[in-house]
Amino acid sequence: MQQVSAAVFDDAVDIFERYDDQALSFTDATTVALCRRHGIDAVLSFDDDFDGVVTRTDPETLADG
Repeated sequence: MQQVSAAVFDDAVDIFERYDDQALSFTDATTVALCRRHGIDAVLSFDDDFDGVVTRTDPETLADG
């Protein structure tokens, strides 16, 4: 769990507004802002709304093992 500081919130607002032509929710924008703040360059998610914003790995594409 990560705390959403005022700075991260502001970053999320910027991301949300920048990608307003996509189906990116504010929650998704906050996730992207947190990733960027912490040097995380990809997300593991079924949610294709992240596509075009951050690198996304779909869990269904991972091999069993």
